[in-house]
Amino acid sequence: MNEQIQISKQVKQLGSIRTAVNNLEQEYPYAWFVGLDFKIKHDPVVPEIAVKRSLGWLTHLARVHDAHFAPFISVEPMYTGKRMSVHMILGCDRRLTKTQLRQAWKLGHSYVAEYDPLMSGVEYMFDHHIGQSTHVVCSGKKPCRRNRKGRVFCTKQSQQVLSLQ
Repeated sequence: MNEQIQISKQVKQLGSIRTAVNNLEQEYPYAWFVGLDFKIKHDPVVPEIAVKRSLGWLTHLARVHDAHFAPFISVEPMYTGKRMSVHMILGCDRRLTKTQLRQAWKLGHSYVAEYDPLMSGVEYMFDHHIGQSTHVVCSGKKPCRRNRKGRVFCTKQSQQVLSLQ
């Protein structure tokens, strides 16, 4: 799908996206607005690779801190010609410091700030960037579990964080 068409569809869904972010506040009381940039040598060419790398970062953080993350992810559109970057509203069930989040990102520069719904983070992410459908990122530690093949079975009720059409 053309990126500009996808962004215009997202703009129509801003209300429901904002509601989805606010609804997860009970289950994930800690939230940050995160911007991840890539160094030149790690710069992915396509958004899918950027999202995979950022989800790998979240998986690492979940395992280290025994946490669950509910990410809302958007990426830089290709038509802008800018370097690839990933933006997140990151909900978590554990209290982590901004420094812990920032220092775990090794592929470039990271920006971490506590999420404030009044700062229009949802509008910035989904009005100017391409939103991604996401799921809960889990550590796989008890009470959740991991099978022999590495698949995680999470006990959190809401597995799907955001589903975009």
